[in-house]
Amino acid sequence: MFNKSFSILSVLKLTLIIFLVLLLLSVVVDSLVVELKLGLTIKNIIILVISQFVFFVSSLFILWSNGQKFKKIYSNKNCNILMVLLLIIIAISFQLVASELERITSSIFGKNIEYYKQFTNIILFPGTKGLVLSIIVIAILPAICEEILFRYIFQKGLVIRYGRKYGILITSLLFALIHFNINYVLPIFILSIVLGYINDITDSMVYN
Repeated sequence: MFNKSFSILSVLKLTLIIFLVLLLLSVVVDSLVVELKLGLTIKNIIILVISQFVFFVSSLFILWSNGQKFKKIYSNKNCNILMVLLLIIIAISFQLVASELERITSSIFGKNIEYYKQFTNIILFPGTKGLVLSIIVIAILPAICEEILFRYIFQKGLVIRYGRKYGILITSLLFALIHFNINYVLPIFILSIVLGYINDITDSMVYN
């Protein structure tokens, strides 16, 4: 279990560094896409994969610097079928709520068309390979790379320092903001709070 205390300032610094790295890499990818004449779908896939790689490497570095082994993160015996069923219900409910919240925020701030295209282009990638690619890039990679960094490292460190409520709220806010889309900040923030409490209560990354 990760047991290092983090201050808000420390987490903000780390998040800012990650943000700047992602911003720089997106600029590099944009240049390469223009130079190599790659399509928009390929560009979006590259950006998403690179961003998850940055999250993963950042997590490994923090874990390594604190003597935490990666293989112990998911070695938890608390997994049970009832919790899995509960998460399925939460996921379905969240989709309904998120759609309505996204509609409201879009009516206020306008719809981020580029962000929307980033995912629809990947989802609509043709054939079975496209389906597998969508699952890996949009579901599996974020569930591992983003969750380890924000839920296992940042949240646990902030909870140790500030307590469960504030630790989860701060983590959820940063988690929502790092996705760079005003239309989805509120839905992601709410989902992150739910996942944060589940993670804190079960002390397991399996459910994230």
